[in-house]
Amino acid sequence: MTVPARLERQLKFGGTHQSLIDVLVTGGTYIDRVCLVGSEPLPGHSIEIREEAEILGGPGLCLALAFRRLGNSVGLATALASCDASKRAAVLLAAEGISLLGCTSTGSLDRSHIYVGPTGERIVFNSHSLSGGTDYAELTTGVAGSAKVIAIASPTPMSAASRIAEEAGSFTPVAMLLHTTQLREIINGYADIPARVDLICMAETDVDVVGGLLPAREGALVVTTKGSRGAAAQIIGGGLPVEFRQSNVVATANANGAGEAFFAGLISWLIINSANTDWPPPMAELGRAIEYANNYAAAHILAGADLAFPAVAVTGGDAHEA
Repeated sequence: MTVPARLERQLKFGGTHQSLIDVLVTGGTYIDRVCLVGSEPLPGHSIEIREEAEILGGPGLCLALAFRRLGNSVGLATALASCDASKRAAVLLAAEGISLLGCTSTGSLDRSHIYVGPTGERIVFNSHSLSGGTDYAELTTGVAGSAKVIAIASPTPMSAASRIAEEAGSFTPVAMLLHTTQLREIINGYADIPARVDLICMAETDVDVVGGLLPAREGALVVTTKGSRGAAAQIIGGGLPVEFRQSNVVATANANGAGEAFFAGLISWLIINSANTDWPPPMAELGRAIEYANNYAAAHILAGADLAFPAVAVTGGDAHEA
């Protein structure tokens, strides 16, 4: 028997399930060294650094902050180290009201070296000395099923993502913000996207890594961000991608953290604060969610007095008042 989409979502995400937090984020806490350079950062070319900052960052920390600054209650599963930067991260998370589900190891935090050209093009070098060996599934044991949504970010391995999704159970939707490291797991045949993933978000530049073919389950929603050109959305098995143009176009030399802000805005609208029970959501509702997510990402960019996401609090207002 085929279950109607609205009833299926009520059974899957509704019922008597009690959520203790809005979102549980898994992902890395890094030291981000962001450099604005005077020319396009091409391999083999010498470039001049015009402005630089070293600040706390990483996909997990930035995503947790993006969710929290939209008024959501947030838990973050991440790896910290026995260093001053880790202590600053713990203080930052506590000050923002984010619950930390972390493990501490010896050594220093992972690092990202981000070089941003004059028109926004970026080259990123990552050094995973700490979080690559973290068991993110173990960090979320006993907690995954208590969130309204699970948001999985890099460098959470696909194997850990599968275990987290299984523990979350049938009531909790799972979303993934995919980065190149995770995509390489897929194309090299090391792992598959977990069958329980309901929403996948990725940058247009990362689509090329998988040749435009994402092996997600039928019915999963895939959103591809395209910077100032908006985003595209596709329901696996449901036809061609639909383009959503961005009305609020922001010209900036540094879009660091915009992807995490977009992802947080999208999930806040579609899942955390939505009264809609259809999944996948209707295209009209999806268009409104993408518009909201784009505006939140733009607000982050415009407010950026510093070079990385954690440096500036962004007020996004209520995620959904409809």
